[in-house]
Amino acid sequence: RGAKGPERFGSCMVGVFEVSSGITEPATKKARKDGKDAGDKVKARHILLKHKDLKQKIDPQAHLRTKGPVTRPLAQAERELLRLKEQLSKDLNKFHLLARQHSECKSALQPGQSAGDMGWVCRGSLGDPGLEEIILAMEVNELSDLLVTARGVHLVQRVA
Repeated sequence: RGAKGPERFGSCMVGVFEVSSGITEPATKKARKDGKDAGDKVKARHILLKHKDLKQKIDPQAHLRTKGPVTRPLAQAERELLRLKEQLSKDLNKFHLLARQHSECKSALQPGQSAGDMGWVCRGSLGDPGLEEIILAMEVNELSDLLVTARGVHLVQRVA
């Protein structure tokens, strides 16, 4: 599925992409435009927010903060992540702090600068080919658009 449409938020122009088993068109076009295939593996970190419309109600990767049912609608999760993206566009060095404070993935519990660490991402490593392809097509230090997956809404930064 493709973009739900770009939205202006403060000084940032962002798009929200629903990630399914296929790759989204913008990531594919970007990789083709750059004249390169996505790298073999890249290091990334993310902030994950869940919403009440998720099909997967129990997530073994969930942060302890989300023990109970999630009541936030998808639109609210997207708005919250857009605010975080705007903060990060001014200072990427705060990513680990914002991940620890807001992310609902247990990766937020990683110590120090590793909060939100997804580890090394390669094809087949996340169990979500669409998400993997988008991350692999990103440039170092690039922030993704909001990515909607079966686990929730992600904001991803490629770090290596």
